[in-house]
Amino acid sequence: MSEQVQVDKSCPIDSKIGAVFVPVTNMNYSVNWYKKLLGHPLDPKFADHEKSEERTVYSIHLGETTLLLDSMNRDELKASPNHLFFFSTKDILKSFQHLVELQIEIVNPKENEITKDSRVIVIKDPDGNRIMIHREG
Repeated sequence: MSEQVQVDKSCPIDSKIGAVFVPVTNMNYSVNWYKKLLGHPLDPKFADHEKSEERTVYSIHLGETTLLLDSMNRDELKASPNHLFFFSTKDILKSFQHLVELQIEIVNPKENEITKDSRVIVIKDPDGNRIMIHREG
């Protein structure tokens, strides 16, 4: 999937994504949802009973890229009908089972349509944003 590109060394902008913003309406719920999805430890500061208005941006570090949950314009939020990004997986069946166990909304495929040769699972986050789980290789 990655191709070698000859980059102009004089360009001052790095050819990497530092962070991806994900618009959310309820920070506490979204922090917990994404942490569970990714198998990260939950953050005790974001218990379900706390007010989501207390924090407008939350960082989840994913190697070189950071996922920034952003609730600054929560009243104007409209979920994108397009995929925002994808998370990679080596085991699509295990990933599918993980999503089912977490009761995450799976857009496609249906349970009886997924096989070890499937490459993509599309899910929705709590705000309806579409995200892919993609098997590489």
